[in-house]
Amino acid sequence: MGMIKVLVVDDVAILRNSIKIMLQVSSEIEVVGTASNGREAFEKCSELIPDIVLMDLRMPGVDGVEGTELIKEKYPQIKVMILTTFKEEEDIQAAIGSGADGYILKDIEPDELIAAIKNAYKGFYTVHKDVFDSITRKSKKSEPETQSVQSLFDNNGKPLLSVQDVEIIRHLVNGKSYKDISKIMFISEGHIRNQISKILRKLDLTDRMQLSLFAIKNKIL
Repeated sequence: MGMIKVLVVDDVAILRNSIKIMLQVSSEIEVVGTASNGREAFEKCSELIPDIVLMDLRMPGVDGVEGTELIKEKYPQIKVMILTTFKEEEDIQAAIGSGADGYILKDIEPDELIAAIKNAYKGFYTVHKDVFDSITRKSKKSEPETQSVQSLFDNNGKPLLSVQDVEIIRHLVNGKSYKDISKIMFISEGHIRNQISKILRKLDLTDRMQLSLFAIKNKIL
């Protein structure tokens, strides 16, 4: 694994610098730049082409959710990890909806943060335990029809599909276009395309036809 290029985004200068110093302890991570909001982060991505963006959530001007959407729309290959103090359900859902590749809290230990970055670089979705517990509680309160999907787990016992993934699959299999799904779910068309690609990879499928058969077999419709 080569050097992992990281862009640190936070509106508080002392936190940006602290995170930068913390990460540079690792010989495998290079902090290529910092930004104070989502817009600045997006603009710096074209110049720096980071592998990972560590994105604060609540910032003046363009916040972390909007910043993530901007980056994922134009640079889907760049991983964006939310690094925040907030773990409210609405914040988590907004971050997931924006296309974030992880959600971790700022009380994380330095070695755990470095490990999370390495995992994100390898393609793993990293979620802080408290955040995962919140998502799990929400899943248990979901409609009964979504429960069959919750039995689909990976080798580590984690759900393969999120509630949002399931909703996208339903709309897609029912003949909705990317544009239709975007309007229904209030998510950008680019993010819908990106999310469907991720779903196909997660399920080891190649096209919409296979996804349709998978949905019928697993009673997602």
